[in-house]
Amino acid sequence: SHHGKYVVAESNHSVNANRDQAGPWEKFEYIKHDDGTVSFKSHHNRYLVAESNGACNCNRDKIGPWEKWTELRHGDGTVSYRSAHGKFLVAEKTGKLNANRAEMGPWEKFHVIHQ
Repeated sequence: SHHGKYVVAESNHSVNANRDQAGPWEKFEYIKHDDGTVSFKSHHNRYLVAESNGACNCNRDKIGPWEKWTELRHGDGTVSYRSAHGKFLVAEKTGKLNANRAEMGPWEKFHVIHQ
C-alpha cells in the first residue's frame, strides 16, 4: 500500500493493509475475467468483496458482481481497483482496507507483486 504495508486476509475473513512482510496470508490468487474485471482469492479460499457500505471483507466462497474489481493501471507502476459500487479500494492509515473512496489519491494506489 501507499503506507508500505501488505494487504492481508485474516483467518476471521476480515481484510487489512497492515503487514510489514508478505507471508501466505498476504498472497492472493489474481483472477482475470472475460469482462475485463479481476478478483482476488485469499489463502483461506475466500474472495475479496466490496460491501455496499464501503467495507471490505474476504469472506465469499464464490465470485459474484461484488467480488469483481475494475483495474486501473498508472504510469508510475501502481494500480487502483474500483468496486462494483463505483468506489475505490483504499488502504487507510489505520491499516484497514475499505472500498469507499469516490476519487483516487495516493492511498488508493497499490503496488502489485507477481510471483
